[in-house]
Amino acid sequence: MIGYAKWNVKVPKGRVVQKVNVLGHYLWNIDTTSQKSLDRAIHLNYTRKSEVSLIGGVKVKEDKKELIRETAIEVIANLGFHNATTDRIAAEAGISVGTIYNYFRSKEAILEYIFEVELDKRRTYLKNMQQESLSLRDKLERLLIMHFAAIDENPAVGKILAREHPTPLHNNLSTTINDFLVGIPAQISKLLDEGVQNGEIRPCNTQITAVAIFGAVSSVVLYAVGQDSEQERAHVLQQAASELVNVYFQGLSI
Repeated sequence: MIGYAKWNVKVPKGRVVQKVNVLGHYLWNIDTTSQKSLDRAIHLNYTRKSEVSLIGGVKVKEDKKELIRETAIEVIANLGFHNATTDRIAAEAGISVGTIYNYFRSKEAILEYIFEVELDKRRTYLKNMQQESLSLRDKLERLLIMHFAAIDENPAVGKILAREHPTPLHNNLSTTINDFLVGIPAQISKLLDEGVQNGEIRPCNTQITAVAIFGAVSSVVLYAVGQDSEQERAHVLQQAASELVNVYFQGLSI
């Protein structure tokens, strides 16, 4: 990961650059009002082609689609989907509304994309984890740790995943969002099937069990992101994976 470094600065002083993508890593609210804050960030030289120039001649094209997605996450999490508008998202992202429509047909499509990205992250994690020789318990716990850590890092995502279900939205949205709501339990069900085949757990209806696990995970996320204290939220999310796995494998008996 790129760390903070000193670069030649060619951004107007007295401004806050809301967000930039540098080699795949996002830097938020780069404050150009003081030398101290400048020294703590990677500074940018914007070219006419809307690229970011770094020392060494490396040019990185700004990922507008990702900028829109990340900004929409914050806006939707704060205002709720129905109160969020493309005008607000564009304003927060520092782009025109027309730019949004170059990438998304509507704000519904943005929400759809948010769920799609989150599903892809978890599918990729599971695929990589399957290459390792792990027990069912370890696989499930590691998946939950990854999920809760992602929410802890970006609670706004957690609010959206837990609150913005497809039922209140247009029907053409439900397919992609349902891919997340159904796809994650399906992946868990596959893990459980392997556990049954390997004799790690008793035979059970793995689909129902997977849905129950997913429901518990979603409820924990909703509880955690609703905490007023950032410290309490972090505590819940850091403890959640081990607590849930212990319940699944040991129950509540002494």
